[in-house]
Amino acid sequence: MGRATIYCDACGGMISAADQDSGKAVSVGSHAWCRQCAPEHAPKEQPAVDPRKGRNTGPFRAVTTDAGTARKTPKTGAHRPVQPDSDVMKNLQSLQAGAPGRPGAPPGAAKSQTPLIAAGVVALVAILGLAFFLMGGDKEGGSSASSTKDEDGARKAWERAKAAKGTMPAKAWAELVRAAKKDAAGTKYADDLEALHKEALAAADKEERSEALRSALDDAIARAGGAEDPLTMLPLLEDVRKRASTEAPDLLPQVDAAVAKIRRSAQFRRLDKVDTGWAVTPVGRTRILEELEAILAEPGTDASVKDAVAKKRVSVDEQFGKAAETAVEDLRKRIERMRQESRWDEADAEVRKFGTDWAGTPAMAKLEEIRKELAAAREKLVGDWIELSDKDWETDAPGLKVEARGREVTMTSDSAEDGAKDSTLKVGYALKDTGWKNFELELDVKVDRVGGALQVHPVAGGRPFTVRWLEKRGDVKVGVDAGRWYRVRVRVEGLQLTLSGDVKGGTYPIHEGTGGFAVLTYRGAKVGARNARIRKLK
Repeated sequence: MGRATIYCDACGGMISAADQDSGKAVSVGSHAWCRQCAPEHAPKEQPAVDPRKGRNTGPFRAVTTDAGTARKTPKTGAHRPVQPDSDVMKNLQSLQAGAPGRPGAPPGAAKSQTPLIAAGVVALVAILGLAFFLMGGDKEGGSSASSTKDEDGARKAWERAKAAKGTMPAKAWAELVRAAKKDAAGTKYADDLEALHKEALAAADKEERSEALRSALDDAIARAGGAEDPLTMLPLLEDVRKRASTEAPDLLPQVDAAVAKIRRSAQFRRLDKVDTGWAVTPVGRTRILEELEAILAEPGTDASVKDAVAKKRVSVDEQFGKAAETAVEDLRKRIERMRQESRWDEADAEVRKFGTDWAGTPAMAKLEEIRKELAAAREKLVGDWIELSDKDWETDAPGLKVEARGREVTMTSDSAEDGAKDSTLKVGYALKDTGWKNFELELDVKVDRVGGALQVHPVAGGRPFTVRWLEKRGDVKVGVDAGRWYRVRVRVEGLQLTLSGDVKGGTYPIHEGTGGFAVLTYRGAKVGARNARIRKLK
């Protein structure tokens, strides 16, 4: 049976039968709207459908979405089923009750009710179509509205996920992106969120590795703080730095700062152990300065360490300067003894060495005074040393045998009896020139048997001054070991004689002015002398 052609009141377009049957088009009374115009022009309230007549007979409230389409059942989107106690079901039951062969049907009504049954079927189809419209309506139209809503939600989720980048921990961001990706599944934002999720996972993995490295860094710093030598932790920190260079470059400044802190701590500990008490000697000061230079030469030495080293140097120099003041006074005493003993070369060497060892100290001014005094003392010397040879020794003394070999002489005195000792002296060498009033004498002596002496003669008459060298015993001035050479220095100046050298030295008063000297030997003794030299003083 054909359906009348209906045109849209809004656009004038023809409304197809399919749109009428499916409910996509809407008609109210004599008005109709096509599927495109219905959402905009059709009234919200529509007449109810009389299932017995198959047409709209009165108003009813349609259940619609904001887009004008029928609402779907939550979650599944299935159409709402017709309830058993609805008007549609009641009408359907009444029709069934009047059908032929049904209990309760009036006798003879089967034939006359055939058109009524047909009408009922038509009404039932209309009712089911209307129910379809009410319960879900146009599937395609509902899907479009839902799709629009899903796309809008996906867009918002995408924008939130992008905006959250860098505003929260990477792990939390990755979880946010994962949830947004799930919400945007099947939309045009799905691929973008998938890529963003991969980026977030990579950031979370990087964050996790960075946290592990930071934990290792904190552990190394804590262990270094309690270590006897913090530098033992440097290999561990170097390992952390190597890993951080590829896994967490942003951590490198913290690693470098920790390394610098540990080096600085170790350097300050070394500085604390530097004992400035060693600075009271040249060797000790040199040792301390070498330690300080070694600290400065270490890599990564910062300004604070350099300042501390500079302060330590000031302290070292102060102590060294005080020690130099004491040392220069000791030097003055030694130089004076050397002058008295005519050890001029040794005195010069001592002055030079002091100037090298204590350079830069205030004691250099006093050292210059000592140098001038020494130079003035040397000016008193007249001429050079006179080397005494064998021809200068007397050999005609009665009972004295002299053997000369170059500058070495052996003197042997006769004895009345073998092994007898006699205090009578025999002259082995004598210089009796009255012009030698002030002189210096140096020679080597050796006592092989009994002993001998050095005798300083007066200018005229009087008593000579004798210094005896005998085998060691308590009643002699100079005790020596038999068979050993001794270097003897004698300085005669005015009425004073100074003895020094390898023998027991001292300064002795002389009774009268001198006019020479002699080397003597006892009777029955054997004494040797060599390398004798003499020079006059002013």
